[in-house]
Amino acid sequence: MIDALKKNIFLTVIVLVTTCAFYVFSGSAVAASPTDDLRPTLDGMVEAIQNPAYAREENKALRREKIMEIAHRGFDFTTMSKLVLGKTYRGLNTEQRKYFVELFTKL
Repeated sequence: MIDALKKNIFLTVIVLVTTCAFYVFSGSAVAASPTDDLRPTLDGMVEAIQNPAYAREENKALRREKIMEIAHRGFDFTTMSKLVLGKTYRGLNTEQRKYFVELFTKL
């Protein structure tokens, strides 16, 4: 009886210590927030938009090109396309998927 009680107490302590350790160490291992992940991309886009060299009407296409270049580095348009279309995406053939991603990227 006493041995079973000691065993239960020992197991309870092990579970508590493991849980506490997981809780303490998981805080430092948590991934950055989505905003933190997107921050470099968003900052780059804002910088391109606010850049006086791109502000003139004749540089509008150049500004759009710069913004899209930054967007391609920071966003996964293929995955976003899958999420936008949902179940419909599965019904598309490879050529249709590629075409949709291309159009979606240009938005």
